[in-house]
Amino acid sequence: RKTSRRWFSLIEKDDFSLKDEPRARCSNKLNSEQLQVASDENPTCITRKLTKTFHVNHMIIYV
Repeated sequence: RKTSRRWFSLIEKDDFSLKDEPRARCSNKLNSEQLQVASDENPTCITRKLTKTFHVNHMIIYV
């Protein structure tokens, strides 16, 4: 549904380019030192909070 709406809006603007637009994504890189400092400061900190703090995917925190 979202895809079709986006396509129709592009057609209305006469934008027929096939280039991918940049998307906001979580980073796949994490500074392990920063993570260590954060976990030392608050050992009870949960993964969800760390992912928001460092703007990374939750799987990066588990590794």
